Amino acid sequence: MMKVGETGRFLQWSLVVLFGTLTLMTMGLTELVPLSDWMIRALGIVALVALPATAYGFVRVYKEKRDSR
Repeated sequence: MMKVGETGRFLQWSLVVLFGTLTLMTMGLTELVPLSDWMIRALGIVALVALPATAYGFVRVYKEKRDSR
């Protein structure tokens, strides 16, 4: 079993935040969940922050794997 370090945990949580936020936004925009306009905008801001954080997590994991060889 692979050991998950701090970098892997960061990537996992950034993916959880990104996909959770996008799911809530989609549900709010399709009116499956009643969300107000400001809540959808706030979720959009969170998604815009989570997207580069996720990309950064992937880069960190790649560099950590490359350096461990």
